[in-house]
Amino acid sequence: MIHKSLRKQLIEHDWLWIQKNDSNPSLKLKRLKKQSITAINDLSLLAQKLPEHAVAEIFSYDGLKRLVESILRKGNDQEYSGIEVESTLDSRRLYLAALFAKEGIKLCIEEHIAQNSESPKLAEATVDQLNKTVELCSEIAYVADLPTRRKSEDNLRYQFNWNRIPGPDEDKLVKFIENIFGSIYENFKDDGINTYRIRKNESVFRTSLQELHEQYSATTDKEFAAIAARQRASEIKLEILDLGGGIIAYFSLMLRYSTRTVNLEYKRYRSKDIQLDTTNVVVKQDYGNYYIYEKQK
Repeated sequence: MIHKSLRKQLIEHDWLWIQKNDSNPSLKLKRLKKQSITAINDLSLLAQKLPEHAVAEIFSYDGLKRLVESILRKGNDQEYSGIEVESTLDSRRLYLAALFAKEGIKLCIEEHIAQNSESPKLAEATVDQLNKTVELCSEIAYVADLPTRRKSEDNLRYQFNWNRIPGPDEDKLVKFIENIFGSIYENFKDDGINTYRIRKNESVFRTSLQELHEQYSATTDKEFAAIAARQRASEIKLEILDLGGGIIAYFSLMLRYSTRTVNLEYKRYRSKDIQLDTTNVVVKQDYGNYYIYEKQK
């Protein structure tokens, strides 16, 4: 992937030296990044398609150990920028560390369950601890990243993390809706509001799969799958409940993955849907999460 001359330069020096001595370092870096992304995709393909003995030789323990350690090691930004780098690891590396932990522990869980198929109670206790470890790693990365999200950037104010609902960000979701709609309690107190319930559906399509199939019947299975992926969305429903558990009204937030847009609808019992204004809502995707922001007025 790397030309011999560049490999020699990187082994003997660093990128700062190349920046000072190369005639066009920005172009070289641009090409290097493009080639690296292609190489990563190619390696992923090889890992999926090659026989196990070949995969074991290419992705050896020692080779991947060096790669993972290099990826998670703090970078040389201090050298390049002259700005003092904080002692803590950055969010990107922590999210990657959490990802490695998640995928590694998933494999360990599968093996542990197989080894203890005749004593499921013993396996269950260990699996529970391993899953908690995965959650803790993700939470550490999230907490480290949160101050960055809260900083006002491009006139945006951070609202909540779509992936953390249901879960820790439910209160932030309610505040987000109230910023647009107004106080939920004040609007529904005369209807006997008692509590609310939050549901999430990750397999939402703007049109049914049958309709998609009929509309694009001439396309190949691969093209149809791509079309279906573009139609895919995620829905969060906040249902307002009375004392008897009946639904007084609900709010429906729809995140369309292909366009990264959010729509918010409100429906009161036996009334028409009302589309609420979400033109100020911005969705950003980082580290496998969808972050919801609102433009400052």
